[in-house]
Amino acid sequence: MSEKTRPLVSVVMPTHNSTMYLRDAITSVLDQEYGNLELLLIDDGSSDDTVSLCKSSEAQDRRVRFLQNPVQGAGGSRNMGIDNCLGEFILFLDSDDVFYPNMISTLVDKAMDDKSEVVICDYERYIERNASTISSGLRGAFDIPACRPKDLGMELLFAYGSAPWNKLFSRCLIDRSGARFQNTRYANDVFGVFSLLLEALQISFVEKPLLRYRVGMSTNTQSKKDLYPCEILQPVQGLIEKYENEDSGWRFFVARAACIELLRGNIDGLKTRESKGLLWDS
Repeated sequence: MSEKTRPLVSVVMPTHNSTMYLRDAITSVLDQEYGNLELLLIDDGSSDDTVSLCKSSEAQDRRVRFLQNPVQGAGGSRNMGIDNCLGEFILFLDSDDVFYPNMISTLVDKAMDDKSEVVICDYERYIERNASTISSGLRGAFDIPACRPKDLGMELLFAYGSAPWNKLFSRCLIDRSGARFQNTRYANDVFGVFSLLLEALQISFVEKPLLRYRVGMSTNTQSKKDLYPCEILQPVQGLIEKYENEDSGWRFFVARAACIELLRGNIDGLKTRESKGLLWDS
């Protein structure tokens, strides 16, 4: 298939005070083997040089568009990207992570070969404190053919998680489901990603790691969990309400099981007695 006939892919990247890593993230998208793409950089009020870097990237490459989100939060920025992008397929990338050069071409080819609405790939974890790269821990989870979400049952949400950045989504699926990200302080991706996984007609898998996910930075999700322990209730409530009246029932069963595990994991992971008590009482 020639580059001109390959489908347009939109990459949505939220930014907030991202100067330290942003250039590498942008370069990893623009240097993809796959050429027919657009990159939407969406900033939500940075106070460093992030906006300047985004504007410079927009001026230097016609595939880049820069938007500003008046409401802080990665969830809202991803939604703005969905509402403004033009691609047949959509990817999300955090501004401190990087795609490997063949990521987009591999996922798009898999989606088109299998006629799948979601393609999930493996990834590598980059440990900031000692500059080492390790496996995601998902090895073996990809050793299955393309399948319907219903055939995976609870494995669908437990094995592949709510991270949006290792998943290619078709625009048709996003439009049909109406799924959007919540603007919570953490876990803003749970409701949107789980909804898309549950409503896809078919999902494919690529065992090869195709991106690097940075962990161990000073901005810590754990601290947000302890400060705002009840935030996890928003995606839980959203998923239960969305699927509780579904005729077939399987989506509600899977979503409810996932929500129970989310709550259990969050309670176990909280560091302070006060945080545990607040979440438990809620």
